[in-house]
Amino acid sequence: MCIKYVQNKNLKFYRKICKKKKGIAEISLKNKFKNKRCFIVGNGPSLTVQDLDRLVGEDCFAANLIFKIFDKTKWRPKFYCIQDRYARIGEFLDKTDLEYIFVGSYFWRTRNFNNKNAYCFHSKRTAKNEDIKFSFDPEEYVYDAYTVTYTMLQMAVFMGYKEIYLLGIDHNYSRIIEENGGVRVADTVKSHFFKDDNPAEVIANIYMMEKGYYKAKSVADELGIKIYNVTRGGKLEIFERKQLEEITW
Repeated sequence: MCIKYVQNKNLKFYRKICKKKKGIAEISLKNKFKNKRCFIVGNGPSLTVQDLDRLVGEDCFAANLIFKIFDKTKWRPKFYCIQDRYARIGEFLDKTDLEYIFVGSYFWRTRNFNNKNAYCFHSKRTAKNEDIKFSFDPEEYVYDAYTVTYTMLQMAVFMGYKEIYLLGIDHNYSRIIEENGGVRVADTVKSHFFKDDNPAEVIANIYMMEKGYYKAKSVADELGIKIYNVTRGGKLEIFERKQLEEITW
């Protein structure tokens, strides 16, 4: 599968890597979880241990530094995705036993790790003046909308999930790139539930992120897939909101 998760022009490179790694299976996740529901969990400051405890046993996607909360809850995501280049993951990728681990091609190329549950995926970035695209085959590549949440949305749709709930996606950051290219700084705003090691390097491209969210909503509407926002507060108003207590017990 690590070969499928990159563009064709990179097949030779990744095939060479895969020969060195044992236990990497080639599988397909297309419609594997058809008509089920899932949660995409962000790292926003509104995320709480109590909310995660409600999701034990649910199919969940999570990303990047989510493991910083693992010592406080029994909850674990079924799918873990690492994409952000600034994320300092230490030895987490080597040691974790999460069921599915999706590693962006940047990490796959630059970091020497070995985990039999890890699969590589490749991203295509959309230029600022282009319309955001949506990948219906993440086993080839996903489209980048400057947020790992968009990557996980594409994966969830590909896997067949019929209801997708967003939690802990506050869509509010201390440093934001605006549409005109300027950077707005609000040091009183907290970007994540954890303390960023270097807050200045976390700059959110809100304009492109929202283009991605609108595209995901459009695709979901066409396919009859429901995307709800169950984040407590935050500034993401593109998706219909629900209360987490309405859908969990």
